[in-house]
Amino acid sequence: MRFDLNTKTFRQQMPTERTTMAISTAQVMNVLTQCLVDMAAKSPHDFPAHELEPPRIKALIESVKRVTAYCRTDAGQGLLDHIQRRLCQKPSQSITVAELYQDYSLFVERRDMVAMPRAKFCRELPRAILEIFTIPRVNNVLRPVEAKTTQLTARRGFHGLALKTDGADARDEADGADGAKNS
Repeated sequence: MRFDLNTKTFRQQMPTERTTMAISTAQVMNVLTQCLVDMAAKSPHDFPAHELEPPRIKALIESVKRVTAYCRTDAGQGLLDHIQRRLCQKPSQSITVAELYQDYSLFVERRDMVAMPRAKFCRELPRAILEIFTIPRVNNVLRPVEAKTTQLTARRGFHGLALKTDGADARDEADGADGAKNS
């Protein structure tokens, strides 16, 4: 359990997924109270009774907030991280803005980062890619009109860029938001 400074909420890592779930302060208070009650039942003579009073429980929750506090990466930094970690130069390849946004959305979700809205992403992406790779956005990346046709249409995107597919990318996905290995 961690306290997200951006949203001012507790968040819990879900055991089978790479996402987090918001937990209300009332839920945290209930869990903490239940733990204290269980401890008091096990050692009724040794347990300090004042620990069960609401002001003390609220103070304990504030302590938990300070100890578990974290600040998610802002959207602008998340975009730069995505570009640096997920893209590479490949002269024979091209990628559309829509394909990049789809990959970016998964990237920030897996790392519990703040996601940039699509409109802002489309405005900021060309500037960031030009700065990092010196590749301008173009309006002639060819893609099929529909999934089952051979007819092509031009889309906005970047020539000479591709998503990384090497082993380092797979290792990166196995790492958590803090770089620690997920089990």
